[in-house]
Amino acid sequence: MLPLAAFVTACDGVDDQDGGEELMLDDDLELAAPAEAETGAAGELDGPVEDLRAVGAPPLPLVGGGFVWGSWGTTSDTLGLDMGSQSTRTCFLSGVAGNLNVGARDGFAGGRPSVAWVYDFPGVPHHNDDHYYLVAHGGAYRNQTNDLVWQNNPVNAQATCLYTTSDRQYDFWESGDGPVKIADLNSSTVVGPRHCYLSGIEGVGGAWNSSTRYARVVRRTTTDASHPTTGWYIEANLPATANGDRARVHAQCITFPSTTSFTSNTLTAGVGATNSEVLTSGSAVKACALTGISGALNVDDWADGAVMTFPATQTGNWTLTVKNGKSASWECAQ
Repeated sequence: MLPLAAFVTACDGVDDQDGGEELMLDDDLELAAPAEAETGAAGELDGPVEDLRAVGAPPLPLVGGGFVWGSWGTTSDTLGLDMGSQSTRTCFLSGVAGNLNVGARDGFAGGRPSVAWVYDFPGVPHHNDDHYYLVAHGGAYRNQTNDLVWQNNPVNAQATCLYTTSDRQYDFWESGDGPVKIADLNSSTVVGPRHCYLSGIEGVGGAWNSSTRYARVVRRTTTDASHPTTGWYIEANLPATANGDRARVHAQCITFPSTTSFTSNTLTAGVGATNSEVLTSGSAVKACALTGISGALNVDDWADGAVMTFPATQTGNWTLTVKNGKSASWECAQ
């Protein structure tokens, strides 16, 4: 199996509204404990959680505070990889690859969407309700005898967690929505720049079948008909299925210290090609996450999408690789 790299970045404790259905296990599925840092555990493609935190460092995003990264890729594991306590950290999506073009939401005949998501989701069997979990799995449907049938499509996800809970904000977009506002440009109570990143994608049948599909978070400093106030928004163009089954995109925000600097860009690979870029430089502590992904995420290939290579040390540098007609927008903080 292809080895999976791991990540770092900031994310908010995901609000559990409407989320419980699609990640709860079925009665006819065997329950197993989620993977943890040392155990690796279930999944066709998995990686460790690594804690790159300075000893005795303050609970700040970067500025010596370090980060945690993790990678997880499966076709049918709904429990995920334990990323640690949400009371001390915030986690974002830093990579997504594979096939998110099949599946059905639980509300539609009890299926499963294809999922790449890092979340703090209470009530899932064998989960610690205080923890974040990185979940990546393919889609499933109910057959004529009401059995859950997994479609064996691989999904690979990566997440980064920063040691902060400062001013976390969360929201989600679903098929049929216009741009969804997550938060104002900056906090009215916390000093420092607010920045937002993707935290999850739920795909259904046909949602990611075109090179023009996209999901992103954007900072809008001017208003228009789709953005009636300035602020941070989730935007996407993923269609619903014919029976109304909807895809979703999740995003979260945190406020960084005023001394934080940011770099961002978009990396693109042509159809059939692979493109890699080193995103950071220097010896400072830094972390990167995704702000957008576009292209057809409909290939059964663990690396077909946007995959990050995490640094081996706290002050190391980050690399992003995109493949086969995808574009990935990223931002790094230090």
